Amino acid sequence: MTFLFVLLLFAGKWAGTYSGAPVARSKPELRKLVPWTLLPQGGIVIGLGLTMKNEPGFENISDIVIGVVIISSILFEILGSVTTKYALKKAGETGKAGQ
Repeated sequence: MTFLFVLLLFAGKWAGTYSGAPVARSKPELRKLVPWTLLPQGGIVIGLGLTMKNEPGFENISDIVIGVVIISSILFEILGSVTTKYALKKAGETGKAGQ
């Protein structure tokens, strides 16, 4: 379940980047790299999951959703910093391209 969530979340970020980059007239190489910089998602998703737990009608699935969200947040926060650093260097946006 968590793997599917992570995969679909990244696919959405990738699709959004590929469809939005031409509209924004971004450099083609940035189109390939920007999805990697969008991986970190932070605590807002955890907060939304915890809010859902208190809403009537979601009692049956709230524990599953919270578990998936917490695990994916941990993965994204760990992998996101590495992939963001890679993408920024590869795009030449750090002033230290290629290092």
